[in-house]
Amino acid sequence: MRAQLNKLLLLLIFSALALGAWAIVSEYSFTSTLGTYTEISGGTIHGTNANDNDNFLAIPLGFTFTYNAVDYTEVSIQTNGFLAMGPVVTTSNIAISGATATNNIVAALNRDIKSRDTGELMSMTSGTAPNRVFTVQWKHYRRVPTTTANDDFSFQIQLLESGNKVQYVYGAFSTVTAATAAAIQVGLRGDSNADFCNRTTTTDWSATTSGTANNNSCTLNATVFPANGLTFTFSPATAGEPPLPAQNPNPALNAVNVSNTANLSWAAGGGTTTGYKVFLGTDNPPTNLVNGTTQTATNYDPADFVYSTVYYWQIVPFNTDGDAVNCPIWSFTTLDNPLVTTYPYVQNFDDVTAPTLPVGWSAINANADTYTWESYAGNADTAPNSMRVRYNTAMAMNDWLVTPPLQFTMDFMYKVKFYYRSNSATY
Repeated sequence: MRAQLNKLLLLLIFSALALGAWAIVSEYSFTSTLGTYTEISGGTIHGTNANDNDNFLAIPLGFTFTYNAVDYTEVSIQTNGFLAMGPVVTTSNIAISGATATNNIVAALNRDIKSRDTGELMSMTSGTAPNRVFTVQWKHYRRVPTTTANDDFSFQIQLLESGNKVQYVYGAFSTVTAATAAAIQVGLRGDSNADFCNRTTTTDWSATTSGTANNNSCTLNATVFPANGLTFTFSPATAGEPPLPAQNPNPALNAVNVSNTANLSWAAGGGTTTGYKVFLGTDNPPTNLVNGTTQTATNYDPADFVYSTVYYWQIVPFNTDGDAVNCPIWSFTTLDNPLVTTYPYVQNFDDVTAPTLPVGWSAINANADTYTWESYAGNADTAPNSMRVRYNTAMAMNDWLVTPPLQFTMDFMYKVKFYYRSNSATY
């Protein structure tokens, strides 16, 4: 009998470990919906309407909430738009990416923000087991710089007992444009800044994409802000389920003028992923070029594409419980053959929107720094555009701008002419 009990105990321990292994923050899934922002009242007010970089520690949830495979009964609230699981939190304007920031945090609108004179920070537990909800509400807040004094926004972080889900619900937003305060961190952080699940956009909060770096952000300005009722939901991966479909395709859906040497890349969509099946072809569904090749990386280097051709591709994540379902099929069209055969050939870079390169041109960033060749709306010999490259003085300058292929014949003499300037001097 004792042996059977010991076996049962070991089985329970192994089961608990297996369940814990499914809760890495980077494997949380994400959904975005437009619902209704419902203001809470009658809860616990934290601090005053002068809140700025304040911490409120060890706030009871009223139930047990599992985050990143750990059970918590209390959280700590940071006025800069996030909360931490457990009794401790430190102030941060970059709570997801910061090297010394608190771990195991959820951030709905993280940067340096503070309460307006009419502002209020409140928390409240509502509902009955097993469907209780702990809500933290930032009411009438603004970003800190004086240029954003006219900001006025409200939002909530909700922790749902059912399913251990994290929700961000955004209320009414009235925001101004301030370049120095535009980047907002939104998402989750696990045991370090290497384990994250964040969102990014520069144009539309209702169409954010999965972040590929822990410091990716969402732009907030006078025209780009979350709609009233916009709701972000992060859900932990569940043992015994296949992963969710991949997202963030590159080349993007319906992209045109794609290079014939382009690679395919994507981002995980959530859930535990063992690997990816790659499908690529000129047929739809795609199979005639790559038919289910498996790999663990989130990029694939195919053979060179044919010019002026529509390609279809699909990524199917999988794990030991099966393949992701309802995986989208993406498509793109390659550029026309850029070979130049007619002269004189002139390129003044004015038919593109900076920093885009003209079709057929390419840049090589051989020193792998943050700068490379790009079109630029300024310093032009013929307005409006020119090409420019900035450089990092701490690294060797090793960047190249490559023209389309040029076809010459023996019957003519060819001359290359261009204008350039270095710093403020013209040559």
